[in-house]
This record gives sequence, structure tokens and C-alpha cells, in this order.
Amino acid sequence: MKPCLRCLMFTLIAVAVLAVVIVTSGIVPATASSGHLPITEWMLAFAMKRSVSTHSLGITAPDDLDNAALVKRGAAHFDVGCYWCHGGPGSEPSRIVLNMTPHPPDLSDEIAQWTPAELAYIVGHGVKFTGMPAWPEAHRRDEVWAVVAFLKEYHRLDQSTYAELAGRGEVSAARQSRSAIPEVVTARCVACHGIDGEGRMAFPRLAGQSLKYLRASLIAYQTGQRYSGMMGSAAASLSEKEIEVAAQYYAAFATPDLQQAEALTTDAPAGTARIGTASAGAAIARQGLPSQKVGACVECHGPNSREQTDSYPQLAGQRADYLVQQLHLLREKKRGGTRYLSIMEEIADKLTDQQIQDVAAFYAR
Repeated sequence: MKPCLRCLMFTLIAVAVLAVVIVTSGIVPATASSGHLPITEWMLAFAMKRSVSTHSLGITAPDDLDNAALVKRGAAHFDVGCYWCHGGPGSEPSRIVLNMTPHPPDLSDEIAQWTPAELAYIVGHGVKFTGMPAWPEAHRRDEVWAVVAFLKEYHRLDQSTYAELAGRGEVSAARQSRSAIPEVVTARCVACHGIDGEGRMAFPRLAGQSLKYLRASLIAYQTGQRYSGMMGSAAASLSEKEIEVAAQYYAAFATPDLQQAEALTTDAPAGTARIGTASAGAAIARQGLPSQKVGACVECHGPNSREQTDSYPQLAGQRADYLVQQLHLLREKKRGGTRYLSIMEEIADKLTDQQIQDVAAFYAR
């Protein structure tokens, strides 16, 4: 063996033995308070960047990341799940998290370093050797993209615009309201679904849904039967009493005018942004699609003059983009739900994209 190779081999063995001695001796502090050595910090950061860059190569960002509703939805998710470590636009994180090793990064400087695909990979999968967790629900990549859409707008926001996007005004109004709004509703619900259950720009309408349906949905989120990173987190620690209180609160609000909805067949006015064609959706909702073995939507979801079962959601007045999203999730088997899930998965699988949009347009009108 050549002297230089022999020397290199002995050097590597010596380094390996030294590393084993140091690790087994326990002299290296594992405390967060001691921080990382500069070389350790650099190596971990470099390895993370290379890993994210490689593993995000196959990820394609959706075309609608600048959609205002998606940005608002991501802001609400961020405020609940990310703010307490990273802080927000115009505000610093808590002093407590600054004692973590490594520190949660200042996103105003950090976001520009990553592409949307890389951000989606980080938000979706988390980061080892940090406090950054993976997204709580692997089925819901749409929720991850909502957060990415918000992060792309992060550098344009100040404290007031961030608070408006995140729904903090609704929470503040609920706390100051003279009406009896339960604390669980104020703390867990109003930022997204509003005080009156009408739902903020990006979130579903809860007003007028039956007590039985709302209760079953919260339990499905809590047990993981219905998939959502944010709703699963919001419902996870609710007691049976809190679930009942929240469900009763929103069930007490008035339903849409079903007589008006039942007569409606017209489409959105010219020049108005719309999803699908309401008149075509009305025909599907009322008559079904016999050739595709799809029954009439109104039989389970209304509106009609007969008494509806309280196990199914009422769809009149629901947001069109929300209905489209839910039908696509059902078709892709990524929504989950109550014990009636299989019924809707089968129906959604038989609908075309255009039919989904048309039905959504009818119910939203």
C-alpha cells in the first residue's frame, strides 16, 4: 500500500474512533440553550437546502396561487399553525421560541430563497432536526398550497393587512360582542367561519346546517375520518360538550331562502365572475343524470318542499369554489367524511369537471 493511502486510511480510522469516543462520553451538550457550533449549523442548513431542492423537483405548482381566496385561506391556516413560532408580517416571534435550536427563521428574509415547489415540500413534509412538523394531514395537498399562496404574498403585508387576511377582526368582534358567543366558537371557529356562520371569503358556510350534521362532521375531523390538517387540529382537543356547543351555535342560524333557491334557474349576470352555469346545474340538481346513474341532488341536499334528512348537508347558498373543491376531493378519495362517505364518492366519480362546476354554480346562486 502506498504511504499516502496508508496515511489517509489511518487518519479516517482515527477520526472515526475520536467521533465514537466523543459521542459515547456524553461530553457534547444536547441542550437547546447551547446552540449549534457554526460548522454544525452550516452543515445542517446546507444539507436541508440540497435535500429540499432535490426532492421538490417533481412538484408542479398550481396555476392559481395568486387567487385571493386561496391566499386568505392560507393566512388563516398560518395564523393558527405557524404564527407562534415564526411571528407574522411586522411582528417578531415569541421570546420563548427564540430559545429553540435552531431558531425558527424570520420568514420575511427566508421565503425569497425558495421556489413555490420547495415551499410546498417544506410545509408538507416538515424538516428534521428542527421544530418544523409535517402537515398534519397527508391527503390534503390543497391546504399546503393555500399556505404557499399566502407565503408568496408575505413580503407585501404589514400587521394590519395580515390581521385582516387571517380573520383576527372576526375574533376581536366576537370577544367584544354583547351577544352570548361561546368561548369555543370564538377561539376555534369565527376566524374562518364568521360570527354568523356565513363563512369568510375562503371558507364554507355553516349557518343553517343541522345540529346532527355539524356534530358528526366535527367528530369525523377529530377522529381523522374526514381529512383536514387545520380542521383536524382545531377539533382534536375538543370535548364532547364543546363539540355540542359549537354545533348548536351554528345550527341555530337561519337557512337560506329555500323558496327563492328552488325557483332559481338563472345564471350569474354578465361580467360577473362565476364557476359553471347555474341553469345547467339546476337541471342536474333537480333531475339527476339518468344516463350516468346519478340521482337528483335535491333529494338529499335540498332545496325542496319536503323535509330533509338532517344527516346530509344543505347546499343552498354554499360557496361555489368550496363545492367544486369538495367534489374533486371526493372523486380523488382525499376528503374522508362520515359514514355516508361512500355514497358521495361514487357520485362524484361519475361527474365530469363541467358538471361539477355547473352544480356548484346552481347551489351557490
